[in-house]
Amino acid sequence: MNAHFKEEWAGIAQVFMIRRTVIEKGEERVEIVYGMTSLPRKKADAKRILELNRRHWFIENRLHYRRDVTLGEDASQVRVQGAPEVLAALNGGILAVMDFLSIKNVAKQMRHYCAHPEKILQLLLGNLSVQNG
Repeated sequence: MNAHFKEEWAGIAQVFMIRRTVIEKGEERVEIVYGMTSLPRKKADAKRILELNRRHWFIENRLHYRRDVTLGEDASQVRVQGAPEVLAALNGGILAVMDFLSIKNVAKQMRHYCAHPEKILQLLLGNLSVQNG
């Protein structure tokens, strides 16, 4: 395998295909995705490749979805020098506090805190013992 790809993609040990059934809005479709890995088959058989792929999407869905969709980072039109970085840092802090409090539904909790800003101030200025509510 390496000989075939060595010019541009050195270190490839395997090429794989994952076939998955996706149900979206009540409609079912089959997706086929291809990938490459430097892990040899002895270290990553088909079951391990699938596990690694699922772990990747868990991270993608958990982190990027929360930032992009829930907190609206991708839709932000803030362009003043340094402001996007500051907003990203604040969003990271918000997500860290939500994780610390074991909050599963960030959007719902954000709506709650927006409606009751005194509760988030109490939380941030207190000892982080106030639970979501």
